[in-house]
Amino acid sequence: MQLSISPRGIESLLPVSAMATMAVASARDIATDVGAAFCRHVNHFATRKNAELFADESPSRHLVTVGELHALGSDFYRAIRVGLGDQFD
Repeated sequence: MQLSISPRGIESLLPVSAMATMAVASARDIATDVGAAFCRHVNHFATRKNAELFADESPSRHLVTVGELHALGSDFYRAIRVGLGDQFD
């Protein structure tokens, strides 16, 4: 699959039907950094079937569209940034 994103959103996605999975991070990971709390718990798949097979292996994995994942990641980043103040500047 091919994915191009920017701060404005998804610029391109092939195939457009691609899916993703995300696992719920631990509280320790969330308090540490966005990479530990979000990025390493995300997987992308070209087909919904492959994403479902992967998600079914663990109850902590959730199937989401790539658009939903981008929105969640953006919200998560903003929440971390607000919580940590100017440490990202």
